[in-house]
Amino acid sequence: MPRGSSSGNRPNYLLWKERPPSLIVEVTSQKTRRKDLGLKKSLYERIGTEEYILFDPFGEYLKPRLQGFTLFHDCYQPIPLEPDGSLLSRTTGLWMKPEGKRLRLAEAVEEVILWPEELEAARAREAAARRAAEDERRAEAVARRAAETAQRLAEARAQAAELEAAEEKAARRATEERLRALEEELSRLRKT
Repeated sequence: MPRGSSSGNRPNYLLWKERPPSLIVEVTSQKTRRKDLGLKKSLYERIGTEEYILFDPFGEYLKPRLQGFTLFHDCYQPIPLEPDGSLLSRTTGLWMKPEGKRLRLAEAVEEVILWPEELEAARAREAAARRAAEDERRAEAVARRAAETAQRLAEARAQAAELEAAEEKAARRATEERLRALEEELSRLRKT
């Protein structure tokens, strides 16, 4: 918005009358190269744009395809490229790296800004991972209930076996007592 204007309506942005942008990224080509490297570069340098980045997506003329300049004492100096062809924009804190015909942006703390198709694939992977984790939790719960049921069944069988053994022992004792009583009675009857 022009200085002093409170309205959001404006016919144009007069770069030389307003605060210059801190970063300009030009997607350049063979057709626009004279303007991009000549007129525009000197204009942005003169008005005080801190960084000027050029990207040649088709590799038509710019070698390397990504180049950047930073303002130092009112004069543009090249921004050194990393071995992978990327450069760091100090005004934004973003890494810029050519990937095919596109320019990948990533935060300096290594958080990559994804393309829409990558974002969709990442969301699909996250959803699949959530479903797999939920399935695993359900399977663990079923296995836990099955183990608890098997434990209760084993305990019930052990109790039944103990009861059966106790009943058998009691029956044997009762039979032995009855046998002893009959032997005593037989012995008494023989004496008479």
